Amino acid sequence: MTWTYPDNEQVRCGIPFNGVLPLWHSDGTITWHASRDESIRFDELVNIGLLTWEEGATPLPSGFSERWEIAELTNNGMTLILRAVDAHAQAALGDHGNGRRISLREPMTYEEAMGQEFDANSFAIHCARIMLRLARDHGVGLINLRFPREKDPAPIVSMSAASDAHGMMTFDVGTQLDVDAPEWKDAQKHGAMNMLMIQRPYSSLIDRSTQALDAAALVELAQPVVRAAIQPGFPFALGLATMLPTI
Repeated sequence: MTWTYPDNEQVRCGIPFNGVLPLWHSDGTITWHASRDESIRFDELVNIGLLTWEEGATPLPSGFSERWEIAELTNNGMTLILRAVDAHAQAALGDHGNGRRISLREPMTYEEAMGQEFDANSFAIHCARIMLRLARDHGVGLINLRFPREKDPAPIVSMSAASDAHGMMTFDVGTQLDVDAPEWKDAQKHGAMNMLMIQRPYSSLIDRSTQALDAAALVELAQPVVRAAIQPGFPFALGLATMLPTI
């Protein structure tokens, strides 16, 4: 497939999967990209509060903003520039002041991006990292599905999160979908929404032998979110908006 890109195009970063980053273009299209450097993991760079963002159009209460992480696509779509949102994020992102430049392979179709198998565990770990960021910042995350040529995505999963002084995290996960999964058997109906409350102490996610986040615990934490997000069958067309306090 041949794509033609405008110079220095601003794009929104979708939710990565299988090592591939979906990029949302302003005309309603999505393109799928992998790094030439296989050591670069997009799921460690995007959707977790490191990147600059643009404000969304959703009306929110005073003191909150809707944020979509953005990047710059240049060199006819062969280079992606990620810019850190602040000085703290610069170190984590590897942005030394002019953005982190990532050389991309030729864009692929969504079938090529999906490959033979969807890596559900890596996707779940990324969703768990998003949840942890929301709990830290007392924010709301909205996973959206973008249909072809539709500029306005459809929200499918909401995540409201908070944490207390003792490290107890609370997540209120909601969807209008009837999710056919055991993780949703205790969901409560609130109008058109199916709501599920998850509570976990942060300490339960730590591997005591390494003092690092435990991958299996992260996968388990995120399962309700993952089950709802992929139920429509389009994990290659998902994006994330976050609603966070402005102060």
